[in-house]
Amino acid sequence: MDNWIGPIVGTHAAPQGSDPGDETAPAREASDDWLRMGMPRVNMLLAGREEAVQLVLQTLVAHVEKPIANWSPGEPLRLPPVGRPGTLVLHDVAALELGDQIRLLEWSARAMGRMQVISTTPAPLLPRIAAGAFIDTLYYRLNTVYIELERSHDDN
Repeated sequence: MDNWIGPIVGTHAAPQGSDPGDETAPAREASDDWLRMGMPRVNMLLAGREEAVQLVLQTLVAHVEKPIANWSPGEPLRLPPVGRPGTLVLHDVAALELGDQIRLLEWSARAMGRMQVISTTPAPLLPRIAAGAFIDTLYYRLNTVYIELERSHDDN
């Protein structure tokens, strides 16, 4: 039997007794949880509303291995060299084309242990996997630590 440990799942809502209008509280709490874990090189998938994801991402980027490479939808996927440590941030990973997903999966196998990947998505990826639009192996590679932040009511 494998000694595989599944992804850590954290769902953050506003702490009890907090200002209900303070939408940044769950995002700050998620960032603080990650920093307390002390796992600076593990791949992470941040899922939820763009505003909350960006707040967590801002906190994380201050603590990750430099240099940092970024990708956003509409840009060509430029993968950093695998021979040196660093961090790759993928904004809205659900928007990656299948060809780029394959390249990313192959790159991540070579970069494992040297490069950290932080991915974000506003939409659930499992339905995309079921539809054949997202590679399941890549999902599990990116989903070592999964933090789901508050989603919009349209996603529920």
